[in-house]
Parts: sequence; structure tokens; C-alpha cells
Amino acid sequence: MENNESLSREEIWQALDTPFDLVVIGGGITGAGVFCAACSRGYKTLLLEQADFAWGTSSRSSKLVHGGLRYLRQGKLCLTYESLHEREWLVQESRGLVTELPLLLPTYSTHSKAPSRSAIHLGLALYDLLAKGWRHRDLSAHALLQRLPELESGGLRGGFWFHDAQVDDARLTVNIIQRGNDWGGLAQNYAQVKWVRQLPHKKWHVCVRDRVGDQTVVIESKVVVNATGVWADKVPVVWKEKPLAPLPLRPLRGSHLVFPHDRLPVKEGVMLFHPQDGRPVFILPWEGATLIGTTDLDHTQDLSEEPHITSPEVNYLFVLLDKFFPRLSLSPKDVLSVYSGVRPVISNGQKDPSAESRAEKIIHKNGYIAVSGGKLTTFRAMANKVMRRVESVLPLSHPKTMVNPWFEDKGTLPAVSDPHSAAGRFFSRYRPEAADYLKFFAGHCSPILETPFLWVELLWAAEEEAVVHLDDLLLRRTRVGLLTPQGGQGLLPQIRKLCQPVLGWDDARWEEEQKRYVEIWKRSYAIAL
Repeated sequence: MENNESLSREEIWQALDTPFDLVVIGGGITGAGVFCAACSRGYKTLLLEQADFAWGTSSRSSKLVHGGLRYLRQGKLCLTYESLHEREWLVQESRGLVTELPLLLPTYSTHSKAPSRSAIHLGLALYDLLAKGWRHRDLSAHALLQRLPELESGGLRGGFWFHDAQVDDARLTVNIIQRGNDWGGLAQNYAQVKWVRQLPHKKWHVCVRDRVGDQTVVIESKVVVNATGVWADKVPVVWKEKPLAPLPLRPLRGSHLVFPHDRLPVKEGVMLFHPQDGRPVFILPWEGATLIGTTDLDHTQDLSEEPHITSPEVNYLFVLLDKFFPRLSLSPKDVLSVYSGVRPVISNGQKDPSAESRAEKIIHKNGYIAVSGGKLTTFRAMANKVMRRVESVLPLSHPKTMVNPWFEDKGTLPAVSDPHSAAGRFFSRYRPEAADYLKFFAGHCSPILETPFLWVELLWAAEEEAVVHLDDLLLRRTRVGLLTPQGGQGLLPQIRKLCQPVLGWDDARWEEEQKRYVEIWKRSYAIAL
């Protein structure tokens, strides 16, 4: 196995003058999955991302790895079954990055927009049957309030307990890209594809601009996979001298609020049906905080800019909080941060955004493959479907034998007695060699404020994980910008002292990056008061 992760940015650009078997455009979870699958099979593969890895949808999800209980109401049994199968696989194979999450589902006699209690019971029974494990159970109103005493008790009939799973979505994406590097692939962030064109000899040319070094190169590849999600039709593609028709995309925005845990203290996830429209909304414990989401509406903002929550979305989420947690008296002043993501949904012409299918769509034209739609949970399944298209036009004479191409074999890693220790955290979230890193920086293994993130994680990411901008470090490699007051602006002097030497930035560069980060945070991650 040839590990290309240690190559510098400049060395990767110098390596682009030779042809590739496969170029993957898009560094979200879908592109990461295709990249890893292709590399592990033995294809010479390049991944290009126009911004940072996981910058788009794949760092802005609800952090759930789930089957999609609401898809059963739409009759999407196959999608739910596939998602549940992938959920179970991720929990078993991800070394603790994907963890089981118990959820409570209260039912009320006064909630006319919610499904009936019998319908919910039937749905959960089917959910467990599809997952091949009977795990849900009924709860009385008394038992539910013991678990969640802050919940509104008026009209409460009881509820249900069931389970799904949870993940740091950006971390999962970066880890899968790193695994592709392990198999010999090359991945580059801040590499914007300008156009894709097939020449008469059937080779594809990809024009890409380095947004850091401001150079442009044209790369030759036998196959091109467009996995850019909602940006799929922003990449001009010419086949047989004619532009290819874009996928029927419907960008849908989902927004979330993040609260300090002591203001919205849930120990288990909570699924509630919104009092206005009956949509399921989740309240989830995540990384020491509590998040609530998501909204679901058409996204009309400029896709070249970071999406941001709107006042109607804030009001929509607070209507639910005021209805079901009135005694907490929550207000926008309690919110730590907000974030919004844009889902690449394939449109079937539904009037209601929530009625659109979350299944993926794949098109294939003579070595150009576009994939969009789908879910975080099913990234591996989507990648394998794409690879079947790749293999149909580019079979390998000596494909590699794969045991588990996606994650490090647990048998090769040291046992960790305490999963909540610094070593346990690094074991589940980072590369195996990161554990040795702890020995050299033992003095930086304390938590950053009230978050579970450690100071040493900032050091590791700054040195090892292709950080180009400060927001890469604080919003995606770690989530300090989401979990600390004012996006961690009060911590920036300490972060500077620790990370500036590792990043190799002079004082002028640091000041520029700090200004950029604060502007991004205020525009897209701060709630308007």
C-alpha cells in the first residue's frame, strides 16, 4: 500500500501531469466514498474539492446515521432497509466514530399534526424488522418524564424508545479521504474544476484551478465522476461537442440551532413532530452541546456562498421548543451557534420539499458519471453503485483483494480501556499514528472549555490534515467554532500561540485568517439577535 497522505500540497500539484484512471470531483462524503472505493480497488485516482473537504453538506447535517423513520410514511421501504443496513455496518466498523444513539419519541393526545400512537408503534416495529433486531419499546408518560423531566406534560400519553446512531459528519468524511490516501490516491482541497470535456480519442480532460497557488492545469483521465452534490450542474461538461443536461436537482436547506447542554439538557435524542406541519424535528446531544433541527425548504441563496439560517427558520424551531419545553424559557440569546446545509435532493416534482425522495440518482455517459442525492448514511452503498459503472467501462486486470477498505482493521490497533480518555478519543476519531502524537503533547490533552475537543486535536489537525484556512481548523477538523461562545473568538490568542508555528503562518497571514474566520462565523454561524 502506497500512502500518499504525507505529500505536500505542492507535491500533489506536481503529480498531476500524468494521466489518471479516475478523477472524482467533490470532497463531501459521496465523493470521499467513491475516492476510497476506487483507490482500494487499484485505480489511479484523484479527488478534487473546490473548497475544503466536507465544506458543503457533509459538515452541516443533523449528525445522524439513521434509516430514516419518516421514509416509511412515504412507502420508501427499500431506501429505509438500505440505510438501516449501512447504519449497522458503520456502528460495527468505524472504530467508535459512529456510535449508537437512543431516542425518545413522545406522543400527545393534543397533537393533531402528529401520526397516531398506533401508526408510530407500527412504524417502529417495521423499522426494527428491517434492521433485523427488535429494540424499540413503549414508555408510559411517567417513565418518559423520568428520562426527560423538562418535557411538557400536558396531554402527554407516553411515548417510545428506539435507537439510531450519531457521528461527526466532517470527521467521517476526512477519515474516508485519508483512507483513500492509504490506498495510493491523491486528494486536493481548494482545487476548483472549471470544466470537463471529452476529446475525440475518448479521454476526458479536466481543467482545475488551484485556489491557493492560483495555477491552472488540465488533467487527463479515463473516467470522471461528478460527486459535487448541489453543485453538480455548476461544472460545465461537454460530451460529443455538446453540453450534458444537468441532473434534476432541487437544493433544499436544512438549518440547526446549537445550545449549551445546560440550557437544553437532553441525555438521549428526542424526536418530535412539529406542531405546525407535523414534520419530524430532532433534539440531539452532540459533542457536549445540544442541537435541534432541521428545517426543510427550498434554498435560493447563492451556492457559491456559505448558506445561512433565516429568521423564519429560527422562529419555526423556537415554535417547537416553546411548545414542548416551555419551562426552559429558551430564547435566541441562549443559542451558541447556528449552521445550515444544502441537501442535493433529486426532484420528482413534489410541491412539499419534505415529500421529495432522498434516494440517489446516477447518470453515465461514456465514462462520465454524475451521482447526486442520497444520504450520509448510505455513502458506501452509493460508492459501490458508482464503482459498478466505472468497472463496466474500465475493468481492472488485477483488482486488489479487499477485506475492509474503509477503516483501519481493529485488530491492528491498540486496545483502549477508557473510550472517554484522550487515547480513546484519538483511537476513534484519528489515524492510528495519532496515538503516538499524544506522547509528545501530553500537556495539551485537556478539554477546550466545556467541549470534549482537546487542545492536542487542534495541533494534530493543523499539522496533519490539509488545513488551508483557519475556518478549516475550527469548523470542520474540529468543531470548536460551533461549540464555544462567539465561535471561540475569546480562545483565538491561545489557539494562535499553539497552532501558528505548526501552520507556518507569519503574523500578517494569521491576522488575515483570523479576520476571515470571524467574518464567516458572524455571517453564517451566529444567530441574529
